Amino acid sequence: MGFSSVTLNSGNWLTLIAVVALGIFQVAHGFVTRPQRQAVKEIHEQREAVKEIHEQTVNTHDTNMRADIDKSIAISAATDAKVDRMLAERASDAAKMDLMLTEVREMRRDVSDHSTQIGEIRGELRHLRK
Repeated sequence: MGFSSVTLNSGNWLTLIAVVALGIFQVAHGFVTRPQRQAVKEIHEQREAVKEIHEQTVNTHDTNMRADIDKSIAISAATDAKVDRMLAERASDAAKMDLMLTEVREMRRDVSDHSTQIGEIRGELRHLRK
């Protein structure tokens, strides 16, 4: 029995039309609901990410994290101010050291000049004793 020998009566035609219509409906339904299925999948992924973030932020902290952060910022600012003061003191100390070094150099020159003068006086005394 070949395909050409099959005769379709009105009941068979209605069944064929119903099957084709059902197939078209299912394909159309698949295309229409695809974005919704993707959106649902993305929502589930976002929900998992939010749960993970929530766990990290809530996690067994005894104190309010915002207060902890504010306290850390205050400590950091105080440390910065202290370091700035220390650097200013160090710069002042360096300036004092430069001044002291200049004075020491002047003293060394004075001692050298005195040594030269003493040597000249000794030479004159030797000359007078002869």
